[in-house]
Amino acid sequence: MNEVARPNLTTIINASDLRTGTAFRFGSERSGGWRFGNIVDSVPTVAKAVAASAAFPILLPPLIETFEFERKGARFTDTVSLTDGGVFDNLGVAVLEPGRAQDISYSFPVTHLISFNAGGGQLDGEERHYWWLGRVARSSVAVHRKAQDALYQRLHKHTETGELQAFGMIYLGQQDNRLPWHPPDLVRREQVKDYPADFAPMSSKNLKLLASRGEQLTHLIVDRYLADIST
Repeated sequence: MNEVARPNLTTIINASDLRTGTAFRFGSERSGGWRFGNIVDSVPTVAKAVAASAAFPILLPPLIETFEFERKGARFTDTVSLTDGGVFDNLGVAVLEPGRAQDISYSFPVTHLISFNAGGGQLDGEERHYWWLGRVARSSVAVHRKAQDALYQRLHKHTETGELQAFGMIYLGQQDNRLPWHPPDLVRREQVKDYPADFAPMSSKNLKLLASRGEQLTHLIVDRYLADIST
C-alpha cells in the first residue's frame, strides 16, 4: 500500500469492520481505523486491501485478519472482520467531506471533489424479487441509494456555502439527454447500464465500453463544472 507510483499522491482503499461497525481504511500513509488505531506490525498489500474492500457481504465472507495496532500511545493485538467498504461509506468520499473531525481516522482538506458512481441509474421496475436472496439484495440497494442521495445533497450544499469550490459527480447511469453536450463517439447509457455485478470475468469489449464511458463522462463533467482545474 505504500508503493504509490506518483509523487504527492495519497491512496486510500475503504473497508468496513463488522465487529465494531466502523470504517477500516488501508492507506499509502497509514492503515487502520479509529476504534483500533494504526497498523504498526506490517504494511498491508494492495491485494489484501482490495479483497477486504470488495467482500460483498451477501455473497462473500469477510477477510479476518489479526494486526498489531497502536492507539493513543498503546500497542495491542486485535482481530478485525473486514467486509465491503460500501457498507459504511457507500461512495467512499467521507474522508474528503468538509467539516470532518480532524482527530477521527483520515481527514483531508480539499477544494474540489470528483465522485465516481458505477451504478446503472434508476431501476426499471421489471424485476420481481420474491426469494430471500433477491429481497435482501434489492433491500441493500435501496438503502445504499438513499444514503448516496443524502450525501450528494450535502456535497452540493458544501459547494453552495463555499466549503467546496466545486463538486462533480461522474455517474455511469447518467441520462444522456441531460449531458451538457455529446461527443460523436459517446458510449451510450444503454450500452453499459445493465452490466451484471456477478463476479464473472469481464470481457475486453465490456471493459472498453465501461472505461470509455467513464472517461468521456469525466471530461464532460470536469469541463462543465470544474473548468478551473481542467487545464
